[in-house]
Amino acid sequence: MRKRSPDGTIRISYPARIVGGNRDYTLLGARWTHDGDFDGFAMRAGDPVLEYFYRNMWYGVIRLMDRRGHLVGWYCDLCTPPEIEMIGGQMTLSYTDLALDVFVDAAGKPRVRDAAEFEDRVLPRLDPRARQKSHRALAHLFRAIRTSTGPFAPGRGVTLEDLRSQLYEPAFP
Repeated sequence: MRKRSPDGTIRISYPARIVGGNRDYTLLGARWTHDGDFDGFAMRAGDPVLEYFYRNMWYGVIRLMDRRGHLVGWYCDLCTPPEIEMIGGQMTLSYTDLALDVFVDAAGKPRVRDAAEFEDRVLPRLDPRARQKSHRALAHLFRAIRTSTGPFAPGRGVTLEDLRSQLYEPAFP
């Protein structure tokens, strides 16, 4: 898994496995890579995450869980649709982060982050078609949050036990 900045540099890279999906999205399972507190989301290195990457949507959704598998919330990236690349003999999913993030707590309340960076630095560099797609993606994302559909649907996703059986050990205690 590789996350690029708008300028093309690799921001984050980490191992992940495909654990599900369909014709619309790919579902990856991974471990959170660092300790941090993000607007009240306390995540620790090693916490399990499920990542939804949509083939035709300009956003990705990461379902954040604690080590017991309880939902912490969702971290949503406004981003380009993912590309599948072969890098060093490994299939790698890569995407470009467009700076705007939406954190959604376990109760479904969204909080937007980095809107000024998106508006001031990223949006002016996008061509008109990409600008339109990013705005459409935001509307779609907020509709899914508001209606508890897609990755925000109750009971949606893979359980911690499913992840333990599908991901590399000792990824999850």
